[in-house]
Amino acid sequence: MRPTVRVMLSALLAAAPVLGSCGDSTPTGLGLDFHTARARWRAHHPGAYAYTLERSCFCGPPVTSPVVIEVSGDAVQSRRYAETGVPVDAQLADAFPQIDGLFDIIEGAARGGAARLVATYDPSLGYPMQIEIDYLANAADDEVTYRVRDFTTR
Repeated sequence: MRPTVRVMLSALLAAAPVLGSCGDSTPTGLGLDFHTARARWRAHHPGAYAYTLERSCFCGPPVTSPVVIEVSGDAVQSRRYAETGVPVDAQLADAFPQIDGLFDIIEGAARGGAARLVATYDPSLGYPMQIEIDYLANAADDEVTYRVRDFTTR
């Protein structure tokens, strides 16, 4: 193989992961899906809603246990552990944001240059249904996943 062809082939192979990262999996940006979903959420979100947030990370049970979050207007009314009904300690409130806070987490990860960012959104209301973030490609235990389930309006 000629040296010029080898260099071009190497460049194409190096670019393949970047070219294949369109849509929601964008290590360097938010993508159109994010902006569309956030606009949909802002236009259609209910005045009161509740959902269960599951967070997977290399963290202890106070942060990884599913939490039911109830929101009215722009304020969280309660955060309770789904299995026990016990309120979440106020010091852990930031680990369990309302929907707007989930959008902020996605945006922060993208702006911070997360190595991997994948998000899926509800097709009707636009809220994030799942967020997967790997902040550093070669670091262990920095990954976090958020899952929204049992979303209901009040």
